[in-house]
Amino acid sequence: MHARSLLPIVLAFALTSFADPPADDSRPSPDGRWIVSWHCKRTWQPDSCGISLSRQPDGKVFFTHQTNDRYIQAAWSSDSSKCVLLDAPDNANSYLWLFRVRVRHIATEKLDYEKISADIEAAVPAARRQEPAITRSGIEKIEWSSSSELRLLILYNNVPVLVVVDVAQPNSPNIRVLSRNET
Repeated sequence: MHARSLLPIVLAFALTSFADPPADDSRPSPDGRWIVSWHCKRTWQPDSCGISLSRQPDGKVFFTHQTNDRYIQAAWSSDSSKCVLLDAPDNANSYLWLFRVRVRHIATEKLDYEKISADIEAAVPAARRQEPAITRSGIEKIEWSSSSELRLLILYNNVPVLVVVDVAQPNSPNIRVLSRNET
């Protein structure tokens, strides 16, 4: 077989490898004391991925969640005091959990993505869903600007927006929505 005839096969393999997220991945905290990890069976069936947050080195598990093979991401604050976990199991839903480190324990909060969506639509008229279309929302990037400020770069109905979430106080995040031009 000639190298030229292998090119389409090699390109298809390369594109497949980069398009699919890894089946197993983890995000350790910067101080190495905690780890968020996930294992996906790659069956694309409901509950085919298991996510956990555990303490290193004893392995005690503080959070577990079952989800679909899709898009999972986690990001730690630079001081290891907080972590946000994104689970986007399909094209229409995103779920966010905020973990707060409390010495040797974790406090878990679920961030209200429906409220974030409503705030986006109120602040950025171009992002509002147009009937009969369905809302499309994808979190493209998660970053911490400080241990109390989370930044979410979101493509919402094909409009790029920046959502700044102040998580200084437990269970009451303050949300600001900016178009990416205002950043």
